[in-house]
Amino acid sequence: MKMLAAAIAIAPLLLTGAPPAAAQSAAGSTDRDSYTHQAEGQVELWKQKLGDAGDKTKAAGKDVGDATQKHLDQAWHKTQEASKKLETAGGEGWDKAKTAYEKASHDLARTWNKIHSD
Repeated sequence: MKMLAAAIAIAPLLLTGAPPAAAQSAAGSTDRDSYTHQAEGQVELWKQKLGDAGDKTKAAGKDVGDATQKHLDQAWHKTQEASKKLETAGGEGWDKAKTAYEKASHDLARTWNKIHSD
């Protein structure tokens, strides 16, 4: 009788295509892991891009300007910190960490584009 009751409760979910909570949780975990891995890759690309730009600027004898460089350094630091929080965030904190990372990454890209608009 219990099996019949369970089948009756689950059948509408299966018919609508909604996976059981355990499957949703597993999918959410996979999505989080995938997003975190992607963010780590983006941070590594930024790290290389910033290092290469610094080397080119020094080699060319150019000065970006103290205020501009400070702003870029701050944006980079915020992106790194937000990326680290993605790795450690759990449950309810995940969405907040993801939003913070996306904002920091966007700010870094905007700052970069202001400096390297040519």
